[in-house]
Amino acid sequence: MECSGGCGRPLTEQSLMKCYYCKLGYHSECLNINPQQYKTLSKDYLASWQCPSCCNVTRRRKGNRENTPVRNSVIPSAEETNTSPKLSEHQATHPEFELRSFTNDLQNMLQTWRKEIDDSLIRISGDLKSAFSEVQLEMQSLRTEQANLKSGLAV
Repeated sequence: MECSGGCGRPLTEQSLMKCYYCKLGYHSECLNINPQQYKTLSKDYLASWQCPSCCNVTRRRKGNRENTPVRNSVIPSAEETNTSPKLSEHQATHPEFELRSFTNDLQNMLQTWRKEIDDSLIRISGDLKSAFSEVQLEMQSLRTEQANLKSGLAV
C-alpha cells in the first residue's frame, strides 16, 4: 500500500498512520510527525486518528434528534405562497437577486403610496378651491349689503 500523503513510498508498520474514517494510510513524516513524536502517540489515538481530508469534512450525527428545530405551524402550500413568478434555485438564493427583488417591492410600495397621497392632495385642493369660492361669494354679498346700508344711512 502506498502513502496517501503524496510521497509515493510504500507504507511500513513502524510509521503508519491510518485514518479511522477513510482507511487511507500515511507516513508519519508526511504528516510532519517525527519518529520520536510518533512513538509517544497512544494506541487509542492512532486507532481514532483522522487524516487531514476527513478532518475538513463535517459529519452529521446519527441518533438522538430531539434537539432538531421543528416548525410548530403548518407550512403553507406552494399555491398559497406563490405570488410571484417561479424562480430558479440560483435566483432564489442569490443575494443580488434578493436585493433587487426587495428594491422592486419597495419601489412598488412607494409608487402606490405616492399615488394615494397625490389623489388625496387633489381632492383636498378641490375642496379648498370650493371653500375659497364660497368665501369670496359671501364677501361680495357682505360688501353689497354694506354698500346698501351706507346709502340707506346717507338718505
